[in-house]
Amino acid sequence: MSRPVSFLSVLCLTVGLTASACTTTQSDSSALDPHSNHEYDKIAGAGDPGVLDPHANDTYGNQEVAAAAAPAVEPAPAPKAAPAKAEPEAEPKPEPKPEPKPEPKPAPAKSTAPDGMLLSELMLPTGDRDSSVLLVEKYGPQQVNVNQPFEYKLVVTNLTDQELGSVMVNDAFPQGFEIASTTPVFPASDIRSGKWVIGTMAPNESRTISVMGSATGPGVISSCTQASYDRSMCMVTTVVQPGLQLELMAPAEVLVCDDIVVMYRLCNPGTGDATNVKVSAAYPEGLVDADGSKMLNKTFPKLAPGQCEEFSVALTAEKAGNYTHVGMAKADADLSSNARNMNTIVRQPELRIECAKAKDVFVGRQGSNSITVSNVGDYVSANTVLRARMSDNMGFIRASNNGMNDAEKSPDLVTWNLGDLAPGQSVTVNMTLRTLDIGTAEVTARAEGVCAPEVACSTEADIKGIPAVLLEVVDENDPVVVGENEIYTITATNQGSAEDTNIRIVGILTSNTQFVSASGATTGTLQGNRVVFEPLASLDPDDDAVWKIVVKSVSAGNVRFRVTMHTDQLGATPVEETEATNFYE
Repeated sequence: MSRPVSFLSVLCLTVGLTASACTTTQSDSSALDPHSNHEYDKIAGAGDPGVLDPHANDTYGNQEVAAAAAPAVEPAPAPKAAPAKAEPEAEPKPEPKPEPKPEPKPAPAKSTAPDGMLLSELMLPTGDRDSSVLLVEKYGPQQVNVNQPFEYKLVVTNLTDQELGSVMVNDAFPQGFEIASTTPVFPASDIRSGKWVIGTMAPNESRTISVMGSATGPGVISSCTQASYDRSMCMVTTVVQPGLQLELMAPAEVLVCDDIVVMYRLCNPGTGDATNVKVSAAYPEGLVDADGSKMLNKTFPKLAPGQCEEFSVALTAEKAGNYTHVGMAKADADLSSNARNMNTIVRQPELRIECAKAKDVFVGRQGSNSITVSNVGDYVSANTVLRARMSDNMGFIRASNNGMNDAEKSPDLVTWNLGDLAPGQSVTVNMTLRTLDIGTAEVTARAEGVCAPEVACSTEADIKGIPAVLLEVVDENDPVVVGENEIYTITATNQGSAEDTNIRIVGILTSNTQFVSASGATTGTLQGNRVVFEPLASLDPDDDAVWKIVVKSVSAGNVRFRVTMHTDQLGATPVEETEATNFYE
């Protein structure tokens, strides 16, 4: 491995208001030829030996200039020229010819300066383009006006087919030059001081640095450039280490009718390939796979770093019990991994169901039913479902625990998905029903789960009916002027669940009222101070009957008009209702 080598050298470009330069410049603005005999003078008073003096007599581009500007380091060997293509031999050799090596990329062609521009070149480390590593070209105008913006450029080129590191260009801004902008701005660069840290350059890569500014006064502007780089060679050998890790996962508990799904996860946590990987496992006594085998054997030719493979085996238990699972993985390079032991207990669930005794209820009213499902076995009852079916004289209203009723397809059925019931766990659900008809109501419930046989229970209740007649009296005009009529509206409504019969209505007049007329569901007649209506034979649930009595006020005062109602279901005690009316003059 070769050690890094650094090179540093300097080029100088002078722009004047009367064209002059660090180099001897032809008046026809032709490009500066680094191989010509242009001479340079040292800048008076310059103390940096790495900066070329435009008045010195050193020839630009020779090794003496490069050596004077560069640090005292060992120069890098010049790259070897590509071998000339061999002429074909008269007689072919018996062995095959080796593949020809690719021709190196040609170095950039020699540049020329546009009209009116100056060009200076710096070639490191030798000063010769063919044997140098780094080329710096500097372009600038021959002449500018005071305060006239102008641009000069630095073009840095890697002349080799190898990467260059730590490339840096230092082009300090001279006195009398006001900088406006620079492009680009490299990281870690100090633009105000003219330091561009280019860093790494690819083979034959070029970078262009543009500087915009103006001269603040007449005279000359001398701008000198330094450049440096590092060359190194590295060899990297990667050291890898494959790994092997086997994990095993199995359910802690299952039903005797369920498969025991054993999951295997095989991974390579290392940095290299694991090859010829084999996984093996002997199933516990009493367990077999789908093929009836009692042994697992699986091979993976290769596992890349970070790669994982997962697979599963479904085992069936021949009988209940406690089973221990094991596994082992082996690979080349003496790699191995044992899976963690896992136990599976095979159990059996058992359900129990209870239907609470339903209470008698009146027709049209709500009734409730309670059902309890319990797992009295030693394993989870999975996917436990409860179904309750009601008789035709009942209708569904709601249910707890997300009980569902399909009113269109199965209006008499309520279903609960109870999910998994652990051993010893119980769930009680409630169902609210509407009684539709008088008679016996029955609810039958059934529950089942995975590997749990169906269980059932039932309950009955009596549905009774009852009449409930509401009496209302309303005056249509209040207050009423003496001498005008008042109308009393009498309404009987059966709010009960059974028929009411023989409804009899009587209105009682006060001394300051005079009977005018009576009408309604039945005929009414005046008997003394009482208006008696003929009995109404029956009044069905949710039905009503209306009667009206018209009276004339004969004197002022507050009147209490009273109405009584008798029915067969009320017995000897009537229902009485009054309505207050204000008669005024």
